[in-house]
Amino acid sequence: MDEENLGPVVATFEDQDVKLFIKRVGGPGDEMADEYDPWLKQFKAILKTGDGKDVGRISYRVVDTDMMRNTDLHEQLYLSEMGGSELEDLGKTLFMPNGAFRDKYVNETFGEEIGRRKFALFDGTDYPSGDIPDNTFIEPEYRRRGIGSWAIQKVLKHGSLKHIRVMLVFPGTLDEDYDSWSVNGRQESYLMAVNFFQKNGFRRIANSHIFCYAKISDHPSHSISIVDDDISDLVDPRVLGEQARQRFVDSW
Repeated sequence: MDEENLGPVVATFEDQDVKLFIKRVGGPGDEMADEYDPWLKQFKAILKTGDGKDVGRISYRVVDTDMMRNTDLHEQLYLSEMGGSELEDLGKTLFMPNGAFRDKYVNETFGEEIGRRKFALFDGTDYPSGDIPDNTFIEPEYRRRGIGSWAIQKVLKHGSLKHIRVMLVFPGTLDEDYDSWSVNGRQESYLMAVNFFQKNGFRRIANSHIFCYAKISDHPSHSISIVDDDISDLVDPRVLGEQARQRFVDSW
């Protein structure tokens, strides 16, 4: 069985056939292969209709921290050509330079199982990498049919994640054209993305903006309902940035 590529897998939603393909980006034979660190693998799940129309995508990166032993995790993520700022930010937020999970985020739900372990990061940001956006995204006309949840469950069971116990995500907005959005519009879209990941088993790590899916059968996060996974204080980080910018402008 190919643990890095899959497809197509086909399912039908409201009489519409949807195909799912998963492929490794930058794998052997790819012209970009030499740009990837040995500890990093990137995958992209592509969703299309039976007649080839774009439905959505799920991108994720697998980080093998075993290959970073005795190195500074922050430095490795910073120097990586293909890791991206999202992975760098996650590393600085959750981990100490030696890879240990930060004490400030340890609680009765998440703890040392996250530190210095292989993990996967789902791309939640709505900023594109190059010309192709990478965030988890379903085209608006195909939403609320269960397609996104079906796809992400297929990804979670894919061979590329066979040895991964924790999957992490910084949820971002669901849409790409946000330049003219109001703050409320961004926040609404952001919370829709958060709810999507919650619906699929991801739970918030303490008071951070990061959510985790633990592929551990008896993990405490599995007993937390969506209602009890408190996000009442959660604000889109870019909304916070815009509010701070506006306060600065208003002060002049």
